Amino acid sequence: MKTTKIHVNQHVIKANRKHGKTDPCLTVKDHQQNRYGHIAIIKDKDGNEVARVVYSPDKPLSCGAHCWIETKNTVEVIDHNKTAEPISIPYGEYENCGVCKAELPKGQEDPEFLIYHGYCSSGCASVSNYSNYQI
Repeated sequence: MKTTKIHVNQHVIKANRKHGKTDPCLTVKDHQQNRYGHIAIIKDKDGNEVARVVYSPDKPLSCGAHCWIETKNTVEVIDHNKTAEPISIPYGEYENCGVCKAELPKGQEDPEFLIYHGYCSSGCASVSNYSNYQI
C-alpha cells in the first residue's frame, strides 16, 4: 500500500485570514490524485475513524489554532532531545479537572474548549499554562 500524505497549506490559511475566505487548506495526496478539504478523516483498514485533521477558520481553538489533529487513540510523542514515551490522552473525555480535580460538567456549553481539554476554569487552565490563559 502506498503512503498517503496530508499537507496543511499555510499559504491558504494566511490568504483566507487576509481576504476573509474559508478555502480548504488541507491537501490529501496519494499516488493517484490530490484532494482538498476542510476535514481529513483517517481510517483504519476496517473503515473505523482513528484520527481527523480539522481546519476550522470560523471556530478556532481557544489557543487560536485554526488547524489541528484529533484522535481518541494513544499518541506516542517523540522529542528528539528525550527518550520517547507513549502516553494515552483521553482527548475530550476528561472526568475531572487536571489541576484541582473537581468533577467536570457533562453536556455543558464549552465555547473556549476548557472542559474539552480537562480544565474546570480559566484559572486552572492558566496554572497549567494552557493556551491564552497563561498568567
